[in-house]
Amino acid sequence: LLCNLLFSLGLYAQVQVSGKVTDASGATLPGVSVVVKETTIGTVTNSNGIFTIPNVPSATSTLVFSFIGYATQETVVGNRKNIDIRLAAADNQLSEVVVIGYGTAKKSTLTGAVSQVDSKIISVQANSTVTRALEGVVPGIQVASIDGQPGLDMGIRLRGAGSTSQNSSNALIVIDGVPTEYPNALASINPKDIESISVLKDAASTAVYGSRGANGVVLVTTKRGSRGKLNISVEARTGFNYLGGLRFDLIDNAKDIYEHAWLSIYNSARYGVNGGSSTDGKFTTNVANPNMSHEAAGLFASAHLFDYTGSKTNFAQNQLGNYMAYEVPGAVYTTTGSGANASATMSGAYLIDPATGKLNPNARQLWEAGSYKDYFFEKMFRQEHAISASGGSDKMDYFVSVGMLEDPSYIRGSTFKRYNARTNVNAQLTSWLKVGTNLGYSMRNTQSPATRFGRNPGTVQQNVFRWVNGQNQLVPLFARDLQGNIRKNPNGTDMVSDNANDTYSPLGVQPGSFPNGTTSQPLYATNLIDLLDKD
Repeated sequence: LLCNLLFSLGLYAQVQVSGKVTDASGATLPGVSVVVKETTIGTVTNSNGIFTIPNVPSATSTLVFSFIGYATQETVVGNRKNIDIRLAAADNQLSEVVVIGYGTAKKSTLTGAVSQVDSKIISVQANSTVTRALEGVVPGIQVASIDGQPGLDMGIRLRGAGSTSQNSSNALIVIDGVPTEYPNALASINPKDIESISVLKDAASTAVYGSRGANGVVLVTTKRGSRGKLNISVEARTGFNYLGGLRFDLIDNAKDIYEHAWLSIYNSARYGVNGGSSTDGKFTTNVANPNMSHEAAGLFASAHLFDYTGSKTNFAQNQLGNYMAYEVPGAVYTTTGSGANASATMSGAYLIDPATGKLNPNARQLWEAGSYKDYFFEKMFRQEHAISASGGSDKMDYFVSVGMLEDPSYIRGSTFKRYNARTNVNAQLTSWLKVGTNLGYSMRNTQSPATRFGRNPGTVQQNVFRWVNGQNQLVPLFARDLQGNIRKNPNGTDMVSDNANDTYSPLGVQPGSFPNGTTSQPLYATNLIDLLDKD
């Protein structure tokens, strides 16, 4: 029994292996990875090419030597304690063929500045345009977009900005040897139909295209058939496009908005210098010597929640815009101000409790604040389907594909659809005659919410983000009546709140307007839904 135990321990004992790694000329190679195969045990060679692994599991273990630019080599440890390895240079990369402006060339003989993108990198991404797949893949390339509209190409720059016009600085796009003369060329191609993309950066590679290639050239080569039996490929992708979590942390809850407004009025009334809302050019406030007591300031803030504008004697509509999203039982509204600036002082009962600065628990909410983001930022279904067939013989090869893409944006009114078909057929009729056809069809349908004002609407009324982030969050998207219900247009559709006084308010009631008061105009006097849906 003792002999068997000693034999077992000896069989599984770890061994230490050292050695030296050199190249074909005998020069040492530092940084070579030496790993025990199928384990995490390993090390790297030092500056002298020497390595030591003290815990090789057994004599039957295999060491794997790998280094960039050299062929990977494996060897079984056996009874050896010292293993010297000579790595051979890998020549497979130098034999690759790349497409250049005037044909093809091997990397081993290529002297120009050319970068190539493999089709696997392009097809694995879910993009509506190939230009987005180039971002971060090709060294030295700059890819930029004015907006995130699906189906529109991004600008490609290889040599910086050579003109004040963005389009004049973009690289030339060449598809199967034909320079494109129309915009969004890469958004019209199904990425699954692309074999490779070569980016030509230097003058030698782009000389054949003259001045059109002054900003560099992007060569796109589509797929062709290969010798062999019929190969059919079917691919389907589905998913959702929606706004991510990184966004402005807006106060879009009506309760929070009113309570913060009350607190600002309270601080201004009690601690403001000279009784005003500012510090009057000073860097201190009356914290040490308040203008009024806590109780008086709380009552003042509750009474003048909607009509305090910095003065304790002259009252008018403030930035809350008279939008009362709650019904307060027992409240009395005394009109202050006049015209479009009319508002009201509350008494009897208050929306915000004067003692606590919190929402009156008896108040009944009529509508939700912050309704714009829920309506204009949507979760949209995305789908992409492609089917292809390829094959060939000694005399003929073929590639046929069809595809469709529906890629709607998460912004209402922004959509993109594309339908593709492609046929590449080549035949060797005789020893001196070869014929072929390369046909491509693409139908695009793009709806952009910014076309009326250009690709970059800035702060104009068609910028959805301007509405969502810059709008008074109390303004409801749809106009509300006395009970908080959505008002209807004469044709029965929901009425969009696109003008002043569209939504009922008990504040700022004036002669002839009873019972409806005065509310401020939304961000713009515009029906945003119509702008986005009918643009």
